[in-house]
Amino acid sequence: MRGKAVVGVNLTTRCLNLREKPNIKSNKIACLQSNSWRDDSYIKIDIKSDANKWFFVIVRKYQYKDENDSCGTLIETKRGWLKALDDNGFPNIWFSVTAY
Repeated sequence: MRGKAVVGVNLTTRCLNLREKPNIKSNKIACLQSNSWRDDSYIKIDIKSDANKWFFVIVRKYQYKDENDSCGTLIETKRGWLKALDDNGFPNIWFSVTAY
């Protein structure tokens, strides 16, 4: 996979595990939840490479300072592996078509 893509998490009631290696038994780095318009923070996920059903990603978390802050301030960056497809072949992440 070449280039990069900004994607979002496609899970609304649970989270997607960011892992050290592309394996469900690998150590968890973080549990990523879907972005919500009600939160004062959001995440961006940049895909850097792929391995089978897994993507190596950089996850950046942004926090809005106030209602005039349209982009937010970067507060955290993590790197790791996300399982792109679940066991039934459905996507765990989606390509963003919004401004964030």
